[in-house]
Amino acid sequence: GSFLFVATAAAQPYQMLGKAKCINCHDHENDKTWSEKKDGPPPNNHLNALRQLEMPKAEAFAKAIGLADPYDARGSCAGCHGTTLKGNVVDGVTCESCHGAASGYVDVHQQKGAYRQAVGLGLADTQRNPDAWAPMCVRCHVLIDARLIQAGHPSGDDFDVGAKFATVALHWKSIYPNKADIAARARTARAAITASRGPVAAPAA
Repeated sequence: GSFLFVATAAAQPYQMLGKAKCINCHDHENDKTWSEKKDGPPPNNHLNALRQLEMPKAEAFAKAIGLADPYDARGSCAGCHGTTLKGNVVDGVTCESCHGAASGYVDVHQQKGAYRQAVGLGLADTQRNPDAWAPMCVRCHVLIDARLIQAGHPSGDDFDVGAKFATVALHWKSIYPNKADIAARARTARAAITASRGPVAAPAA
């Protein structure tokens, strides 16, 4: 379900630097702790999402969309399950997967009052902006490719951002008390994906 994300990432001029460049900064110690210990049990958390490509069905899912290898950095498996660094899929879903490739903003965003400048240099404008981050969640958690669903991959059509974002929000500074409002924004994004997906044939046995 990451074709849109992958295409957008490929079109922008910034490069991924890898999670170490982010979480080894003292300002992000809390975020490191969150990603390693508070984001749910592996492999069903962001950091360990890449491990899902080792599951028995992963190769069949990749084959269904024309990939010889689910770890192909150009494919949608890696686009949603991993972080690609210099052409190799090296980690699960990490900082830059959501915040944007960091080569442009990595230094600037540490400066007080430089948020807008960092956004101009590739930082995703998500702070206090659920219209940006709610659809971002949906783009990976709800599949756009009907072939994957037909092959038995969960569609994500029941993914409820209103319920699920609370765990991710443990590493945010902003607090969103209105879960129903977040869920509604996400439903709009999900409806756009399912509409573009079109009809889905019955899943393969």
